[in-house]
Amino acid sequence: MQKYNTFADLVLHIYLASVMSNHIITLSTTVNNPTDLQHISEAVSGFPEISSWSVDLEDCDKILRVVCDNNIGDQLVKQLDILGMYAEVLEVFDGNGNSSGQDNLMVAAKNL
Repeated sequence: MQKYNTFADLVLHIYLASVMSNHIITLSTTVNNPTDLQHISEAVSGFPEISSWSVDLEDCDKILRVVCDNNIGDQLVKQLDILGMYAEVLEVFDGNGNSSGQDNLMVAAKNL
């Protein structure tokens, strides 16, 4: 049985499990201008398994959020690198709402 550190973590898990049938990948990027957004669009278009994507330009990490059929985070990072864009996978939620990044976040938080 999975343990949750906070009630909010449990609620998030239940919510994501109920509404998600796909993977959600969040990536930190170096988007700075419209040309960078075009590069992201070009990279994303090469992955037919991506159903939607968005970039949060207000966030300091310029978060790229991708909804897709499976975890293609590493392949997407490589494709963006080819186009001259830096990207780093921050977290991946699977179809059940489980996060592959939660353990890393907990370790980082403990080290603060």
